[in-house]
Amino acid sequence: MASIFVQIAAYRDFEISPTILDAIKQSSGNHQINFGVHICYVEDNEVDILPLDNVKYATSKAPENIGLGIGRSLAHQFYNGEDYYLQCDSHTRFVQNWDEIVLNSALNYQIDGISKPLLT
Repeated sequence: MASIFVQIAAYRDFEISPTILDAIKQSSGNHQINFGVHICYVEDNEVDILPLDNVKYATSKAPENIGLGIGRSLAHQFYNGEDYYLQCDSHTRFVQNWDEIVLNSALNYQIDGISKPLLT
């Protein structure tokens, strides 16, 4: 079993919880998937985050920490040495067994001699 860190930065995106749920639902169930999330909001934090043990998040009120780079940096703070790292948008949908597909792709590159492949 491998562990996968999924990093998500969002600005007032109501699709963030559906994205997390879809990542979990569409995974093979063979790996530990942890999420690090940063949400930036305007007045009140109107975006709900699921209260799951594998979802860690931080929030900021605009204009503090506004922007994708800062948001990704703040979401990264929840990385805890997982084996793999996936960065995605806050409104992403996944294919069935996406985790197996990504891990097998990375492993194929490693077999070919690329020790730390970056898939885009």
